[in-house]
Amino acid sequence: MSGSSKSAGNDAPPGWSEDKELVAFASVPEPNTTRARELCPDLVEVCELIARTQGLHWLMAAVPLATVAPQLSPKDVFELCKSIEVSGSLWVTLLHPGSINTSGMLRLLVRATESVYDRQNAHDLQQAQAKYDAEVADLKKKYKAENQDSEVGFKPPKFHPPPKRKGLAGGGSLAAAGYFAAQPQNGNSMTALEPELEGILGWLMCEFAIDISVAAKLWDAITWSRPVMKQSNGFEMREPFFSFVAGGHLKELLRALIKDTFGLRQRLTAVYATPLFLDLEEIEEAENRLPEETGYKVAKFVALLLYPLLRWSLNKDAAALAAGEDSGTHFKPAGSTAMGTVRDKFNMRNRKQSACFLQAGMHAVSKYNGKMKKYDRMVTS
Repeated sequence: MSGSSKSAGNDAPPGWSEDKELVAFASVPEPNTTRARELCPDLVEVCELIARTQGLHWLMAAVPLATVAPQLSPKDVFELCKSIEVSGSLWVTLLHPGSINTSGMLRLLVRATESVYDRQNAHDLQQAQAKYDAEVADLKKKYKAENQDSEVGFKPPKFHPPPKRKGLAGGGSLAAAGYFAAQPQNGNSMTALEPELEGILGWLMCEFAIDISVAAKLWDAITWSRPVMKQSNGFEMREPFFSFVAGGHLKELLRALIKDTFGLRQRLTAVYATPLFLDLEEIEEAENRLPEETGYKVAKFVALLLYPLLRWSLNKDAAALAAGEDSGTHFKPAGSTAMGTVRDKFNMRNRKQSACFLQAGMHAVSKYNGKMKKYDRMVTS
């Protein structure tokens, strides 16, 4: 490999070159997935099938799916112990040296998730129409009883379709997306999927100019409000769940970390695995392994995986509402192995934070480990 630096353009971080980026990607070790296959072979098999249709390593499907799925039940939290809850959001970028079809994975998730909400919206509309028809029939029966079995003059009430659910947001204005997510049927959740990391950062920067704490509010699940003169642009989201998945080059991530406006070091998970470079015949073979009822379409397959999660979440919310309870589910580490993993990670970060606390030149390291105590608890869940 040539050691000479190549022009990186005016927008590249200091000291960056194409050669350095190639070296960085080449030095990433291949992920060891043996333990994952032992613990959850079914999950790995499904993610591997999805990823192969895009020519990607299965982790490049598993991590985005794990980021998108929680929006379907955004009130769920993870408990480390009785006094500490974790309900933060997920920020993920799929790093790529040139095009390895991360944009294809994002388009797949957009189509699948929109299909899930379209299906639920159709179900809600059908239920509302059936309820309306029954009410009109009762009103008509009552009217006829009062008017000598005549329907003359009967005027049925106007039908109001239920509000539509929408879980995905991206592009445009973050304020507009927040207003939509704040509507009751959407559960204070939104997920942005963008083919470029800079699109997400630019999206956040627009809101950052108005509210400099917006990143923390979206990450730490505290109230995010936007009071403005026009009610159509104002909203309040209590415990928002905001996640994003973006594709990005290493130089974009490094440039964002030079002046880390959004605290990406503590909030962002970067994922990279060597692409598979499958021939078309191999991709077709993966598609042919999809269930027949999907029409061998991978987006429909993903939608079929996600839809039961949404239905479960809505049924759980309805049951909790009827009982006057919080609809969120509180998850706890199961078994000694999981609890030990959580405890070891927390204690390790705690010791590092303590060692660096108020030490000259170590403030950033101390802050990083303090933030990672929460992050490690969340990802372990």
